[in-house]
Amino acid sequence: ERVPRIPNVIKVDGVLDEEVWERALVMGVNNEVRPGYNIPAPVETDMLLAYSETHFYVAFRAMDPDPSKIYAHLCDHDEMWDDEWVVIGIDTYNDQRGGYEFAVNPLGIQGDTASGIHGEGNAWDGIWDSAGQIFDWGYSVEMAIPFSTLRFQHVTGDQVWGVDAVRSYPRDVRYHISLYPR
Repeated sequence: ERVPRIPNVIKVDGVLDEEVWERALVMGVNNEVRPGYNIPAPVETDMLLAYSETHFYVAFRAMDPDPSKIYAHLCDHDEMWDDEWVVIGIDTYNDQRGGYEFAVNPLGIQGDTASGIHGEGNAWDGIWDSAGQIFDWGYSVEMAIPFSTLRFQHVTGDQVWGVDAVRSYPRDVRYHISLYPR
């Protein structure tokens, strides 16, 4: 699917109130892959994508029937994996040889990795912006990833990237909800 190019930048504050998000590509992250196997997710999640000349923009709307149970805390970079979180995986060469993962908890704390030809796993720390906000319907996060942070093919024409997303939803068990069935 085509990710729309936008002429303006967004304010990365975790509130999806800019007009650009109305034009973004929206993808449902709605396949429970753990503990269930490719069944409908217990909650709805949308991932929104757009880009500008300088940044790749990602947002998530993570619905929650009881936002008082959202588990997130303020912590250091890459230390939020015990929290609730959303993550986008990007294979910028679309060759399944490596890629990047950018994760954010509901308070905007970042975690990131680069694997394969792109980096050293968890030791890699990209330069990017994120924010998250908790609301009475769940939470949302925004990410602004500069293209200068990524390695990708320089081609004339469209970039074709592989993309995946996962939401971690810890309640009675830790659910993993994916963009695609596994």
